[in-house]
This record gives sequence, structure tokens and C-alpha cells, in this order.
Amino acid sequence: MARSSRGYGVLNGHGATRSRGISSPCCGRRIRATLGACHAILGSVICLAAGVLPTHWNTYLGHLGPAAVMYIFSELERYPGPNTVVAQGWVAILGGGFYVLYDLLFSKCHLDFACTSLREQQHVAVNVLFIAIGVDVVVHRSKFTLSLMGIGFGIFVLLHEQPNRLGVVAHACAGVMLAVFAAARMFGQFDVASKSLYYASYFFFYSQNGFVEMYYGKVNDSAYVLFVLALAVSMNTVVEALDFAFSADDAAEFEIIKLTDDFDDDGGTRAPAE
Repeated sequence: MARSSRGYGVLNGHGATRSRGISSPCCGRRIRATLGACHAILGSVICLAAGVLPTHWNTYLGHLGPAAVMYIFSELERYPGPNTVVAQGWVAILGGGFYVLYDLLFSKCHLDFACTSLREQQHVAVNVLFIAIGVDVVVHRSKFTLSLMGIGFGIFVLLHEQPNRLGVVAHACAGVMLAVFAAARMFGQFDVASKSLYYASYFFFYSQNGFVEMYYGKVNDSAYVLFVLALAVSMNTVVEALDFAFSADDAAEFEIIKLTDDFDDDGGTRAPAE
């Protein structure tokens, strides 16, 4: 007997059904996606200006990829409507799967842990975790499992070997933000979850070896991470202002989406706080 499709939340006044595909209102925001690309472009320009590129391509790409995934997650958190969590699951599957596939096909060790370095084992392990989390989230929409994205990656960045103290401090800041995301997602604080992931992506990108090796001993550790935080806040201000200017007509739609909980089993929307 076929199972009926169950209504799951309200989007723009229409009932939405549970889906295991990528179906989130975030995916249709082209202006927002274009503005989001500005973060990556700015980061790449700074890498070129600072001399990180072209000498540190490997660590640049190794930090750009995870930072981009965190940023995509943060954008999806802005729209916790029907099936957004499933889209996040697919992002985790695709991101982790791409890394593992690359390691399997192009690495000289081909996932042989007896051959790989301890650092590489950490990389493979965290991406296998992402795939497992993604599958579970797509199938079950588990609130705690999605929080494991923050917990697992937070453990990774906190324990991953770094070239110096500045690298440790910068990665620790990313780990703290990931922990905030895990807690916020668990308790349905979507705005906090979104912003914490956004700042985690910045801390992680600017903790790459090219930067921390170049500025270690030249810039105070705390000053460095505060400069990164200031840059992230400034870019957030600019992007949000431009997004509002170009998307003013979407304000009411955003409020409807914002009040819809992925994990609300009764299929309704939450009333706004007085």
C-alpha cells in the first residue's frame, strides 16, 4: 500500500510535502547567491595580494572548499522551511563524497590508512562522517544528527595539527563558532545557527597555512583573529544591505518562511513573538 504524502509546513501559503530532494526557497535566491560569491572573490583577492597565492594552492583549496560548504549551510539556515534540512543533508553528502572520491582516485594511497599520513586520515574521516550525517538527515531529518555537523567538524578543526600557535588560535575560533551552531540548531535558533556558521567559514578560510605562516610573529594572534572577525562583520553588513535593497519585495515572504520549522510535526507555522 502506497504511503500518502504528508503535509509538512507552509510556504507562501501553500502546503509543502516531505521531500528527499533538494527543495529549499534559498535555492531560488539568485541575487543572494551572487552576493554570496563576493565572499569567495574577496578572499581570493586577499590571498593574491598577501602572496598566499600562487604558492599555497593546496591549503587554499583545502580551506576554500569547507568554508564554502559552511557558507552554503549558513544560507540554508536563513530559510528553515520545508525540506531545507534535506538540502543541507545533500550538501553534506556531495561535499564529503567529492573529497573521498578525489582521495580514492587521485591520492597515491587511495584511502589506504596504512599509507596515508595522520593528517590525511583526519581529512578522510571527517568527510566520511559528513556523508553518513547527510544520509541520515535526508532519510530521517534528525535534529541531533544535523547538529553533529558542527560537533564533528568542530572536533576536527580543534584537534587538527597546525604549523604554529596562530594556526591553533584561528582554528579554535572556527571550532567555537561550530559549537555555537550545533547548540543553536539543536534548539531551533535558526538565526544564531546561520550567523555562527557564517563566521566559522571566515575563521576557517583565514586559518589556512599561507596566512598563519606569513603573519605568525608579525601580527599578534588575538589581533589577527579580531581583524578577521571585523572583516566578516563588515562584509555581512554590506551583503545584507545590498540584499535588502534588491529584495525588498521579498520581506513578507521571508517572514513566512522564517516562521516555519523543519521539525514541526504538526505541519503548522509558529506565531511571531509579541
